Amino acid sequence: MTIETLRRNEDTVEETMTDADVHAAVAALLSAAGATLDELRAQAVVGRFASEQHRRAWFVIRGLGHS
Repeated sequence: MTIETLRRNEDTVEETMTDADVHAAVAALLSAAGATLDELRAQAVVGRFASEQHRRAWFVIRGLGHS
């Protein structure tokens, strides 16, 4: 099913994440970025990220409420 089909049908897709899901997602993001949460926090404080991957990981982690 495509996004367009969902829009036409006005379906609502809703998923929830458990705390374990959030922790697993954060761990996977940190591993893929090759950084620790403390490193990303420090980069965010100064507004300069070591890479685009670090920046994206930080914003996803922050969006998950795990910053």
